[in-house]
Amino acid sequence: MISFRNVYYTYPDSKKQILNDASFSIAKGDFAVIKGMTGTGKSTILHLLTCEATPVKGEITVSPFNLSEIKRRNIAQYRRTIGCVFQDFKLLEEKTVAENVAFALQVQRKYKSGPLAKQVTEALERVGMADERKQFPRELSEGGRQRVAIARALVTEPHLLLADGATAQLDDETAIGIFELLAAEHIRGMTILLTTTTEHFFQSFPRSAKYFELCEGKVDSFFPSF
Repeated sequence: MISFRNVYYTYPDSKKQILNDASFSIAKGDFAVIKGMTGTGKSTILHLLTCEATPVKGEITVSPFNLSEIKRRNIAQYRRTIGCVFQDFKLLEEKTVAENVAFALQVQRKYKSGPLAKQVTEALERVGMADERKQFPRELSEGGRQRVAIARALVTEPHLLLADGATAQLDDETAIGIFELLAAEHIRGMTILLTTTTEHFFQSFPRSAKYFELCEGKVDSFFPSF
């Protein structure tokens, strides 16, 4: 599903090497976690996976796309296969919860034969936020906002879900609820890759989860200590 082969990345106009011969792979249906200190390049990996950045050297594939050589005209097609959840949520404050989720379908033009409202409701039900569909993001708790962000990512039925520090601003109880939600999507067959700075919640992850650590530009697999 995801393969990084000898990937190098340096920020534009900077000599600091963020990724240095980084290699790792994640199979279809995996629940994978990348741990690393702040500033080590975890977000960079996700930016590479969303085509917001291009490696200086090496090969990145997300089957069947080769992101190292992808043409600009094909990026939109690729992005329709992935969903993204970020720690700052990126919700549209002038739109209701339902409108935020519907917006993802409108942008990607992913309509099923049924009405748009049905798809939105189903996505909100999956994250336990259907009752808040008419509220605005500012009226929600941090955990509620995160659930809406996840619903927006899920409504397009992506093959791959990327979560960048998705629970960094949440209390422990709320964070565990979010991880349980992601684990449920993993059980449904979705490939999930999330980043974190700590092992604090690792016991909440599926037993089959794969763990990687990013340090000094390299990615190595490891086993948690619990």
